[in-house]
Amino acid sequence: MIDVHRRNERRKTVSLPDENVSAGHSPEDLAVEAEYWAKLKDCVESCLNETERMVFKGNVAGEDAATLAMTLNLTRDRLYRILHDARKKLSLCVFSGDKE
Repeated sequence: MIDVHRRNERRKTVSLPDENVSAGHSPEDLAVEAEYWAKLKDCVESCLNETERMVFKGNVAGEDAATLAMTLNLTRDRLYRILHDARKKLSLCVFSGDKE
């Protein structure tokens, strides 16, 4: 019970970047980039299961793989496989528009 509480406390909430407004980009470029990030966020929530979401968001946040694996009670090999599968699902979702 205590371990579950500690594990839940260690989990971070990570949000993907909002619109990336930077000088030198045309309005069209900014619109395409904003659409991409919106689509990616939607795909993360709709295409990935809970474990894939936690692994992907932890990776995006720069969390160490060994720490993330320990937090989620996974082996590092399993964590890398889940991350690979999550990236594959996201790529299909974002670029083909399919939601699995």
